[in-house]
Amino acid sequence: RPAEHEVLTCRLIDRPIRPMVDSGWHYETQLLTWVLSYDGERSCSALGITASAGALWLSDIPLKKPIAAAEVGYVDGKLILNPTNEEMETSRLKLT
Repeated sequence: RPAEHEVLTCRLIDRPIRPMVDSGWHYETQLLTWVLSYDGERSCSALGITASAGALWLSDIPLKKPIAAAEVGYVDGKLILNPTNEEMETSRLKLT
């Protein structure tokens, strides 16, 4: 059984992509997202959303339009795009 973090990441990937698949697509489809290299400094969730949508866009699955994601934090009165894990510890916002 996957850990809680993996389940939540899968949901984070699924939610924006599912409505983009054409309603006429009735085939069971499974998307597997693997991290092959990781610097340990930032979250991989936003990249997973972008990579999954890109893979679907290149496939024969009828995707209405491609999507992308980014993570945004709020530290010291400033919005930060793709903040590090250290910055996220003090962030007042975690937006994906």
